[in-house]
Amino acid sequence: MEDKKLYAIVVVAILAVAAFGTGAYALLSDKNGGSVPGVITDAAGNEIEVPDTINTITAASPSIADIVCYMGYGSKIVAVSTSCTHPDIPEGTPTVGSYSKPDTDGISTANADVTFIDGSSTTAVTTYNTLRAAGMTVVLLYGATDTVDGIYNNVEIVGTIMKNTSYKETVSSLKEEVSSLKNSTSTASKTITLLSTGLSTLATDGEGNFTNLDDFTGDGVYIAGKDAAVNSMAASVSNMTTPVSGSGWTKADTDFLSTSTGDVDLLIVLWTNKSSMPNESAIGQLIDKMKTTGWANCGAVDSGNIVFIGGDVGSDLSRVTPYTVYNGLPVLSLYINSGSYSKTQGGQALSFSDLPHCVDNTNLSTLVGYTENLPVAA
Repeated sequence: MEDKKLYAIVVVAILAVAAFGTGAYALLSDKNGGSVPGVITDAAGNEIEVPDTINTITAASPSIADIVCYMGYGSKIVAVSTSCTHPDIPEGTPTVGSYSKPDTDGISTANADVTFIDGSSTTAVTTYNTLRAAGMTVVLLYGATDTVDGIYNNVEIVGTIMKNTSYKETVSSLKEEVSSLKNSTSTASKTITLLSTGLSTLATDGEGNFTNLDDFTGDGVYIAGKDAAVNSMAASVSNMTTPVSGSGWTKADTDFLSTSTGDVDLLIVLWTNKSSMPNESAIGQLIDKMKTTGWANCGAVDSGNIVFIGGDVGSDLSRVTPYTVYNGLPVLSLYINSGSYSKTQGGQALSFSDLPHCVDNTNLSTLVGYTENLPVAA
């Protein structure tokens, strides 16, 4: 695959979210003109007075919970949204609705010293406005559509409110990681990338065999537009493009698959079933099945170049957190522009055939390590 233009199709089961946020960094100021920050501007542009002491936190999205826990404040969480999975969240913590539809009553009952709400959906923003009008200390954070910049912003806001003295170093480290990945792939062949969802409707047993492959027809696949959050994330760390316009998700019909995917070389599937990744034999059976559907003309299906991404990194790619930068983005960069990296510093450039068909917790650290190695000069 090194000798021809690399085309990739990235299949990820990531929720499409409504656009929100300006992407600007949080602005710090002291309303009395002093040197100690007393007011912070959140993603809604509202000035939030920073409490003197924060002992309890409501984290109303999985991304927010991960950021709070990453920064060392998981033990202070007293309420979370559904789908929050970070191990530092106290056991038995009550849930207060989904990230897109937070429960106003539940958040009010939790009555945390500060409540962080995800700005990805208009419904969540409405909840934020309601709680703010009621006098609660509620902070709107940047949502998934703000992508990598949103991560920097949110770390800064949370760090400032929690009086964390090292958040600036965290932001600097995140930026360095993204810059390094982007620089490594700057000379790679341009990749035509499709980010999509639908294959994760397949299920496996405890041994990694598909249990419903006979029912798979190739339908139900949605493709993210070039301005969608996932495309923006992938583009921040790889040399890629996409033929799909817009910021939403479009169903991939048979005509599109037949006429627009023939040159695609790589298919990456985000696998949400953490308990059992598909095995090599199952992947081979899937490829054979896809050849009998509308995917038959897809170059990646024809060549058998398919990789499944699961485990914790699968969750990281569906969120916007520091873990996304350190785990998810390197994996995307590695598979989209594999020839930009090597197993060892100065070794031979990698190709898809050098990489496993499945990425999970067992091999994640090794694969991320590859992105620290540049290959021998051509």
